[in-house]
Amino acid sequence: MKRYTIALIFLTSLSYIGYYISINKLEGPEKFSFETLFRVAGQPIKTLDRSITKGLGINAKNEKELGDYLATELKAKEVSGYETEKIYVNSVIQELANQYNPKKLNFRVFLIEGSPNAFAMAGGNIVITTGMLTMLKTESELVGILGHEKGHIDLGHCIDQLRIYAKTYHSSLGTFLDWYLGLLLRSSFSKFQENESDRFGFESLIALQYDPQALGDAFQQMLVAFPSQESSSIHPLQDYLTSHPSLSTRAENWKEKAHRWKLQNPNVPYYVGKENYEKKVSRQNIQFPSEWLHGL
Repeated sequence: MKRYTIALIFLTSLSYIGYYISINKLEGPEKFSFETLFRVAGQPIKTLDRSITKGLGINAKNEKELGDYLATELKAKEVSGYETEKIYVNSVIQELANQYNPKKLNFRVFLIEGSPNAFAMAGGNIVITTGMLTMLKTESELVGILGHEKGHIDLGHCIDQLRIYAKTYHSSLGTFLDWYLGLLLRSSFSKFQENESDRFGFESLIALQYDPQALGDAFQQMLVAFPSQESSSIHPLQDYLTSHPSLSTRAENWKEKAHRWKLQNPNVPYYVGKENYEKKVSRQNIQFPSEWLHGL
């Protein structure tokens, strides 16, 4: 009897969420799925969570100072060599920061050894791995990935996470930040936060006139690198508990969104940046005319 009661509550909740979506005419690039439902369900929870964290631990106004401290620690962990690549990725992040930087942070990208990955930290710090640089093919894809990570910072995900950890960690600030840095090398953001940042990365591509399909292409290449991430079937509870949306879903959704944008804006040019990426010189320094395209 208890199982039937739980199932009834679960189905009733899904029905309510579906009704909520229909009456509010929620739109987005994602296809309607259990994943979409759970993301909508998580939004008010995340809003409440964010309002609670405003009063915890570390104040957001100190984010820049915390970022400077963490940058010193990250600098010590960077892979040796790769000087051209380091200059290149930091030139690209500056173009993103010049376009939008409401907190006036000093955005920096650090290159570490590892399989394809990237993550953001409070204070404007972004880490990208050597594996990610090898995997990507164009400057547009790099902008999409860095834009996604920058979204975690600009949207407050990093400082929210920092406040929560600070509330549960009782030690000196320096010891806490060392612990936080180690934790970020292993942990991730919530599914809702990942979707917020995906949209931020996509909109960054459009705002800077890069190829909007690049974010979906980057996710597709990550799916090749991590084939176990492919979603072969839909299981509602498993889908809800997964911290990240599946790479296959993300790749398909954002490529579809880019396709629609190109159909609606056939005469708007966008920059691909394949040659820039191969030569590790940013569009800010050199623009190759052949990299400007328009339409499909």
